[in-house]
Amino acid sequence: MAKSGKSAPVIIEEKDLKQIGSEEELEKIILEIIKNNADQLKKYLEGNERLFQFFVGQTMKATKGKGNPKVIQELLKKHLS
Repeated sequence: MAKSGKSAPVIIEEKDLKQIGSEEELEKIILEIIKNNADQLKKYLEGNERLFQFFVGQTMKATKGKGNPKVIQELLKKHLS
């Protein structure tokens, strides 16, 4: 901002740094991850709660770190129960 004189919103848009907070968009990604990781889902449902972080990590990876972590965790809790 100091070098270019551009505002924060302009820089965020130019560098594609916008966070993905849309529940609909994140939900599609999460459902695909759950579908593609049936073995981990089975183990999670059998009581291996540490795999929750696996699903969070896979979602963050799929969104290239742009997913809203709070929304991701809420949606995962919904779909993993």
